[in-house]
Amino acid sequence: MRVSTGRDYESFRALWLTVDEPFARQQFERGWKSLRSLQIDILQKIRDPLDQSIFYGVYAVVEIDPNEVPEGEPSRRRVVLELRKEAENWRLANASDKVRAAVLELYRRAHPDDPQTKPPSPPP
Repeated sequence: MRVSTGRDYESFRALWLTVDEPFARQQFERGWKSLRSLQIDILQKIRDPLDQSIFYGVYAVVEIDPNEVPEGEPSRRRVVLELRKEAENWRLANASDKVRAAVLELYRRAHPDDPQTKPPSPPP
């Protein structure tokens, strides 16, 4: 949480697992300046079937100033991440496909009326 409110790229970068590259400083700075809100909707404890370690699936909604978003991109973004322990510190990573699917399903169950959770009609 301290890093989330600190605007320090090096601290942010240190949050990421060594196997997952965070976005670049320029993108971080642009995003920080345009951030309106960050809301964590799901923080789900998960046991890794490979080594039985505990990690967390995170579902967050980020609201960005619409004037700062490139044309054609949404100002509200939904993000699914993994929070894992690495070298005695908690680190972020982009969610694997399996974790993403599980966290999105939890979100759908918790928010059945959210238009983002309904399948397209007609189907693609």
